[in-house]
Amino acid sequence: MASASPGRAIGHQSSPAELRAIADQHLIARAADPDGWYRLLAAAAGNGQRHGFANAALIDAQQPGSGPAATHDEWANAGWRIRKGQHAHIWIIAGHADMPVATAVFTNDQVRPARTGARPALPGIARISAGSPDRALGALVALARRSGYTVTRPEDTADGPCTDWDQHTIMIPASTPPAAAAAALAHQLAHIVRHADLAAASLPGGETPVGDRPHQPGPITADCYGTAAVEADSAAWLVLTRLGVDPAEAGISFPAARIWAGPDWRSLSARVIAAVGERIVATAKQITVHADKVLADLPGPPAPAPSPASAQAPEPTQRRPAAPRVTAADPARWPYPDQALVMVNGAAAAFFRARLPGSWAAAYLAGRGFGPEICRRWQLGYAPDGWTGLLDHLRAAGYPDAVIQAAGLVRPSSLGTLIDVFRNRAMIPVRGIHGQIVGFAGRAPADAGEGTPKYLNTATTAIFRKDHVLYGLAETGAALHAGARPALVEGYFDVIAVNEASRARVLAGTSAGDAAPSPGRLAGVAPGGTALSTHQIELLAGTCDLRVSTPLLVVLDADQGGRKAAIRDYRLITPYSPAATTPVLPERADPAAIFEKDGPLALAGALAGGEHPLADIAVDAVLNSWAGKLQWAEGQLGAARAAARLLAETRPDDPARQVARVQERTGVPFAEVTAEILAALEAQEAAQARPKGALGPDPAGPVNRASLEFPAPPRPASPRPLRPPKPPRRTAGRRPPRH
Repeated sequence: MASASPGRAIGHQSSPAELRAIADQHLIARAADPDGWYRLLAAAAGNGQRHGFANAALIDAQQPGSGPAATHDEWANAGWRIRKGQHAHIWIIAGHADMPVATAVFTNDQVRPARTGARPALPGIARISAGSPDRALGALVALARRSGYTVTRPEDTADGPCTDWDQHTIMIPASTPPAAAAAALAHQLAHIVRHADLAAASLPGGETPVGDRPHQPGPITADCYGTAAVEADSAAWLVLTRLGVDPAEAGISFPAARIWAGPDWRSLSARVIAAVGERIVATAKQITVHADKVLADLPGPPAPAPSPASAQAPEPTQRRPAAPRVTAADPARWPYPDQALVMVNGAAAAFFRARLPGSWAAAYLAGRGFGPEICRRWQLGYAPDGWTGLLDHLRAAGYPDAVIQAAGLVRPSSLGTLIDVFRNRAMIPVRGIHGQIVGFAGRAPADAGEGTPKYLNTATTAIFRKDHVLYGLAETGAALHAGARPALVEGYFDVIAVNEASRARVLAGTSAGDAAPSPGRLAGVAPGGTALSTHQIELLAGTCDLRVSTPLLVVLDADQGGRKAAIRDYRLITPYSPAATTPVLPERADPAAIFEKDGPLALAGALAGGEHPLADIAVDAVLNSWAGKLQWAEGQLGAARAAARLLAETRPDDPARQVARVQERTGVPFAEVTAEILAALEAQEAAQARPKGALGPDPAGPVNRASLEFPAPPRPASPRPLRPPKPPRRTAGRRPPRH
């Protein structure tokens, strides 16, 4: 039997060649049908993830609208049993491509639950659905963030929904309804999954992609057309169907396959359609598998309260309760409890961006080397010099005053009215770890009046704390996951300068035809308006491997503040990144200054020009604080002891190197410096082991000095006299009377 007409079951086992001929005829027929692609997608929604697109079409050819079909073992593993008297009449092609095997499958109407009263899930059908477009959109937003992409909702974008590969940002216009927004986001995620090689070209350490593509890589996906557009829309169709959202409500539509597949539809083969379909199914599967995990983490809706009648009615029989179908129908709350603050921050960021062109801030940023393209990538803006410009705009957009004030965008004036917090400033949006804008930093003009702070940050809000956010981490998260080395800098513009310099270096190497990826790709981050905190270094350590593969590069200013920061940050950083280093930059130059004066490639070269261990900088900073006293023996010993306390606290990887450096700077003998470090270690460990207020020797005993691997033999510890106990306090009470 060489073929079978669509819609007619075969009824007996056929060879793989016969089945393939049936599938090819069916695919060609569907390609000519205006509604044929919808029918193929519907078949793939039921059976594509389990059997593949070609087999889903083959099942549809033998029994259209059959629903889920599975093998005997698949039904049994899912908790179903084949009904008595049912025989296989649908066959698919299984096994390896070199040795295909015809395999029987059974449909839903041929099986029953293996246990009476049970309701097991159908094979390949999700038990968890989004339940609403809002919920589906929330799950897809969370999935995008897990993939290293930021989802923004600008008020207006000429490009429509699109993905910015360089910025790792997905833009969905705020005016897009929830169902259409979910479809647009699924479309962009399909581009990201299907064309991961395009995104890799923008990642630190990535190679230039090669091979055939539906369209060439560009800065954004707005020029998506032809097969690329249909593939992404088809994957979105399958994703929405899996999440329980009607694709028709989202506005997804398709022409006949013979129209979009090529200029001459007569050359269209069934194998081409099958190959496109397999890519679509694989892309949708990657998205839905992760979306299912996101939805599984959400609590189900509360159970409805029983009616009085049902509460009083006696229960006739006691049966095992069936496993309910979980529907995540609550409003999406990603990832912060109060999304209203995130939304108003997004609207404020769009307001600032729209007012950047023509302002002094645009000229100032251009003078720093940040042209329009860089400003677009980092979404820089300008807060106009008015009392209520932003407030009036947000009120007109429908945001209540309480939300605007809770986001830290306005504050009460001396007259009791609300005024903008940010006025006449170059604006920098600050994103949380999930990519949402949680706050802002504003840079004042150079001619600002006395007493005006150079930088102004959003005050602490429900979603923003300065010491809990690393500027640049959201923007570079995907790059760090791909192997970029983190560079800790001090300022916002330093972050932009380091990342743009690293990007320029890679693009220059790519244009020069380098065969290998450019080494030393950096991803800049900064505390942003605060000293480095433990929370911030933990965030960074959770994003990349600071200990082994990508040790932290710490870029500090060469002024007095930079030296103090070196000591403070060294204590925080060393436990997480013992091999942290610092670059050798020109005297009193920071990354933003080098970027402004000499350009991005010069900064990239300076950052790659040589490094010192961070321990060197921290020890030098301690010794420099004794610089005026090193001509005396007391000063030399004091400097050595101060450095010894720092080294004992941090325990660097190469203690001998630091001991030698302290000896060279202070003149204190090598063995004496080593002994001071050991004494500091003993004191620290004794302080940790001894209960507060306890007297006498350390019960834990002396420290094991041999395990410290110091190069010189330790000097014997001299016994210290015990402090005499204090006399007991006089007990409270009346003074005895005199006689």
